[in-house]
Amino acid sequence: MNPEKYRKSVANYYDEEAETFESRANENHVLGTLREIFRKEVLKGEVQNLLEIGYGPGLDMVWFADLKEVENVHGLDITPEFYKIVSQKAEKSIKINALLGGPEDSTKYLSPNSIDTIYVFFGALNTCGDLEKAIFELSKIMKPGGRIVATFVNKWYAFDILWNIIMLRPNAAI
Repeated sequence: MNPEKYRKSVANYYDEEAETFESRANENHVLGTLREIFRKEVLKGEVQNLLEIGYGPGLDMVWFADLKEVENVHGLDITPEFYKIVSQKAEKSIKINALLGGPEDSTKYLSPNSIDTIYVFFGALNTCGDLEKAIFELSKIMKPGGRIVATFVNKWYAFDILWNIIMLRPNAAI
């Protein structure tokens, strides 16, 4: 499948999920725990100007925007419905800048050397049609010494959680 066709199919999938995505995310204790760990990792670096790839309903953008040390939280997502949701949230915070597009579009919206940290939670880079191009474009907007915090959910993730629950190790499952 060509990159543009792939991108469109991913966007269509998440458009259908967008309306209930936030409520489901808030009900999932495991994902909530992982999100806290990921956020702490982002905070280990410079955080004045952040970029989130695959912002979904904007849970992390809103969370980071509430921090005093954060000046701007930009986000790129290919899903029009998520863009609408986060654009409404951005009306309540001047720090939030929701953008419609993928990481390969970052230089269309953001200036060179303008981002301290790029974060990608729960494998949003897996939805890129051309990962090499995406990383190349992201490198242009990063400040010297900037960093990318990327998490990926591999195929063993769900199995590991289930296995620890079966083995009566609930703390290891989260």
